[in-house]
Amino acid sequence: TVWSGARPAPRPGWLLVRGDRIASCGTAHAPEPAAEAIIDLEAGHLLPGFCDAHSHLSVGAWLPAVEDGRVLRSADEALAAVRALAAAKAPGDWIVFGRVDLDHWTGGRVPTAADLDEASAGRPVLLIDLTLHRGVLSNEGLRRCEIGRDTHDALGDIVRGRRGEPTGLVWERAFGRALYTALRALAADAGETGVDGLLDREAQSHLRLGITRVHEPGVPPDVHARLAALAARTPLRL
Repeated sequence: TVWSGARPAPRPGWLLVRGDRIASCGTAHAPEPAAEAIIDLEAGHLLPGFCDAHSHLSVGAWLPAVEDGRVLRSADEALAAVRALAAAKAPGDWIVFGRVDLDHWTGGRVPTAADLDEASAGRPVLLIDLTLHRGVLSNEGLRRCEIGRDTHDALGDIVRGRRGEPTGLVWERAFGRALYTALRALAADAGETGVDGLLDREAQSHLRLGITRVHEPGVPPDVHARLAALAARTPLRL
């Protein structure tokens, strides 16, 4: 079953591929062209590649390399998990949890920077909300991101306490700074080969889902260079 045309509709048919291009397609009523090889998809559906206009590929690539925050159901569970990881981490290492669902935590409480500092024994910590629009930092994480009481924040992306000190919860631009600060530190530890491997795997994940074109919104220049290199070595149009 082929889906084709400006307004695709499913119909029995065939598709002729020449090299890496679609040469033509037709319905089951049109004669099939001569071909060197014929692949029968049987009951399968053949669709155009999907275009993802907002895929944070360079962030998603890191999900296998950071802690899985989906298992955390409350602030207390998060602090316990940070405390357990801190025992196995070097003092300067980042502790990062991805895919944390802050909206559905029991009690709705978010740990403060001081809470995370205590649990991590002063290590940099970042909890990444699954929306990729906010996160929570420890005090050491705030310091490494250069986010403090005097940081200019016209948009209110840095949540502050009554005395003006950041609570640890950051949104949008401030969160973007935190995210890429933590990921750059992880990238330095992983090395060029390690980072390229993560990006290659994420590109293949998109292709396996039928996504052939991706737009990655808002990346820093150094990440842009990595993605340009990725685009040159993968069939994924990026």
